[in-house]
Amino acid sequence: MHIVEFTIMKKRNTLSKKHKSKVAMRINGPAFFRLFMVALILAANPLSLQTSTAAPQKASISMGLMKDSCFYSPDAKPAISIAFNNGTRKSIGDVSIQMKFQNPCSSREALESAMETGTRRTYRFSRTLLEGHTIKPGHSGIKIEFPLNGKFSVGVHPFVLEAVQSGAVIASVPSILVVCSPEYMKQFKRLKLSMVFDVSEPPHKQPDGYFHDTELAEECSAGEKTQGWLYTLTDELAKRENLRAALSVSPLLLDEISDISNGFEYKKDGKDIKVSQESTYSRNAASVLDMLRLLTQQERLQFLPTPYSSPDLETLTSLGWYDDAKAQAEEGKKKLERILDSVFGKEFYYPPGLLLNTKAMSSLEKIMGKFLILSPQLLDRNYAGRKLLSGLTLSAPVRIKTEKDECIAIFSDSRLESLVRKVRDSNDAHSIAQWIIGELMTLFEERPSVLRSCAFIWPGWWRPDESVLREVLSAIEGAPFLETVTLGECLMSVPPVNRELLKIPEAQTKALDKGDLELLKIARERSNEYLKCVSGKIPQASLVKQNLYIAESHLWREWGKEKYARKYSTEVVRTVADEFAKLEMPSPGTVNLTSEKAKIPLSIVNGTGYPVKANIELSSNGLSFPQGRRKKVRLEPKENLLEIPVEVKAKGSVRFHARLYSGHTTIAEVYTRVRTSRLNTFAILIVGVLLGLIGLIWIFRLYRRYQAGKHRKRKRKNHKEKGEEGP
Repeated sequence: MHIVEFTIMKKRNTLSKKHKSKVAMRINGPAFFRLFMVALILAANPLSLQTSTAAPQKASISMGLMKDSCFYSPDAKPAISIAFNNGTRKSIGDVSIQMKFQNPCSSREALESAMETGTRRTYRFSRTLLEGHTIKPGHSGIKIEFPLNGKFSVGVHPFVLEAVQSGAVIASVPSILVVCSPEYMKQFKRLKLSMVFDVSEPPHKQPDGYFHDTELAEECSAGEKTQGWLYTLTDELAKRENLRAALSVSPLLLDEISDISNGFEYKKDGKDIKVSQESTYSRNAASVLDMLRLLTQQERLQFLPTPYSSPDLETLTSLGWYDDAKAQAEEGKKKLERILDSVFGKEFYYPPGLLLNTKAMSSLEKIMGKFLILSPQLLDRNYAGRKLLSGLTLSAPVRIKTEKDECIAIFSDSRLESLVRKVRDSNDAHSIAQWIIGELMTLFEERPSVLRSCAFIWPGWWRPDESVLREVLSAIEGAPFLETVTLGECLMSVPPVNRELLKIPEAQTKALDKGDLELLKIARERSNEYLKCVSGKIPQASLVKQNLYIAESHLWREWGKEKYARKYSTEVVRTVADEFAKLEMPSPGTVNLTSEKAKIPLSIVNGTGYPVKANIELSSNGLSFPQGRRKKVRLEPKENLLEIPVEVKAKGSVRFHARLYSGHTTIAEVYTRVRTSRLNTFAILIVGVLLGLIGLIWIFRLYRRYQAGKHRKRKRKNHKEKGEEGP
C-alpha cells in the first residue's frame, strides 16, 4: 500500500476560461521551490501513486496533493494544492480533476480500507474541481479552493482525487477530509491522547568500547542544513509549551551521548580516530543533554524510568534471571538520574518492548511501581484479554493481578503503530499528519460522549525529518477533539475498564532464537562466575557486566541486528577466559612426605593486577584433608603460597590434584606425585614385638645380675661372722 500526499506546486496553472477566475491561483516563491522538491519525489518514487496505463502517454503521469489543514469546520473552504509529474515529452490536454467521495468512515477498519489505492469502490458522490486542464511535460501544479458549504457532517470523509482524460483515469491519489469544530465539541468529551516518545536505539559502541562511527554524534547535530533526530526531537518538544507528553529515554543511549560530549574514539577503515571534547560533535552532544535536562524540569513532560539497555524483562524473568532484571532496572534509574541531574519516581514504568506478564510483574513489583504502559499483544494470550479487545477500541486502563497487589496499565494503540509503519516511508509531512489525525478522529467518533484515553507510542525506529515531526505535532495540538496528557494523567483521569483483575499468562513461544539463547546463557554464566571473583571498581569487571547487559537488549531484535548481540555475548566469554588465563598454578614437582601428618606446598600466581576470590578443590588417592576438600581463597596480584594440611593413608607414590574454580568453570589446576614413607600396621606390630622381646631379654639379664650381686653379699657376710676372710 502506498499513501502519498505531496505539498506544493511549481508551474503556472493552465485553467479553462470557465474555472480560471473562481478556483485557480498561481504558486510562486517558496511554494515554487517546495513544489519542485515534491516533483522530484514523485519522479524518484513513481509507484507511490496510482497511475493508469490506458494510453501510452498516460503511463508516466502521477500526482500528489496537500490541503492547507488536516481538519476543517463544516463551513470552511479547504485549499487543495495538486502537484503533477508528466514524464512524457508532450503536453496532456483536456484533463478533468475530480474528487470522488466515499461514505464517511463508520469504523477504524473502514478508514484502513480507504487507504488502499488500487481497490475499486462505490462512491457516494463526486465533484469536478477543474476541467480542460493541460498537464505540461515535467513538474507543474495548481491550487484549488473547495468550499464545504456545510454539506459535510462531522467525521472522516475518504475521497480519491483523480485526473481524468477522455473518461479514463490517468492518475489518482487517495486522501481524507476530516470535519470537526470547537462548537461541535462543546457537547462531547475530548479524547485524552498520551504520546510516549520511545527514545532508544541499539548501541553505537563496539564490545571493546570504541564507537562504530559518528552516527550517534550526527543524530545530535544542530546544523542549519541538516539536523539530527535527537536534536530535532528535543528542540521541537522544548518549543511546544502547550504539548503534554511522556518520554522513555534509554539510559544506555544517554550513557553513549555523555561519552561523546566528553570526546570519543571511533574506528574507520581499521584506524582509531580520536575526537576532541572541543569538537562540534562533542558540543552538539552536550547541547542535547542540556536540552533533556531542561525538559525534565517541565511539568508537562513526564520521564518514564526504563532498564539500562532496554532488555525484554518478560524474557529475563521467564528464564529465571531475576537478578539481571533487577540489576538492569536499578542501573537504568541510577544512570537516568545521574546524567539528567534529576530524581525520578518509580510509580510509572516503561518496560522495553511493552511486554510483561503477571509473573514478571510480581517478581519486579518493588522496583517498577504499579502504573505501566503495555502492548496489546498481551491481551491475545487468554480469553479474558481477548474479550477486552472485542468490539470498540480499548480506550481505558486495565487492572492486572500481581502476586501481592495489582498493577494498572494502559495498552498502546496498535492501529496507530500499524498506520505509522505504512506511511513512514513517504516522508510527506502533510500526508502522514493527515492520516494520523483521521485515525484519531475515527477513534473519537466511536464513543464521543464517553471519557476515553489513547496511548500513542512514537516508536524509536521512526525518525522522520523536522518537517514531518512539526506537522504531526502541530496537527495533534490543534485538533479540537484531542487533549494531550502525560501518561500519568492518562492513567489517572480515566477509570479502569474491568472490575475483575486480569491475569496475563506467559508467552507460548520464546522471543530469542535457540542459538542466540544458548550463547547468551553461556555468556551470562561466565560473567557471573567472573564477577563473583572480583570486587571494587575494576575496568574489566565493568566491561564484562556492561557487555552482558547490552547482549540482553531486546532492541537488537526490534531493529533486526541480532548478529551484533552475538558479538557482545562472544566478547563476554572471551574477556572472562582471558582474565582467568592470567591465574596459574605451577607444578611443585614430586613431593616427599616422611610423616603421617604433613603439609603440601601449593603456589598460585595471580597475573591479573587485582585481587581475585576463588575456590580450591582438593583430591587424592592416598591422602586425606583434615580441613576439608574445598576452601575459599583470596589471591593477591602476585605469587600466593599456600600450605595444604594432609594425612597419609597409603605408602608409596600417590596422586595429589588441586583445582582452582569459580562456579562451573575451572580456572587452573595442577597434578602432583607424592611419595610417602609411612609404615603399615603389620610392620609396626612386628617391630613392636621385636622391641618387646629385646626389652624382656634386657630385663632378664638385669634381674640375673641383681640376683648374683645379692648372693655375693650374703657370702661375704657369712665369712665375716665366722671370722674368715672372704675370697
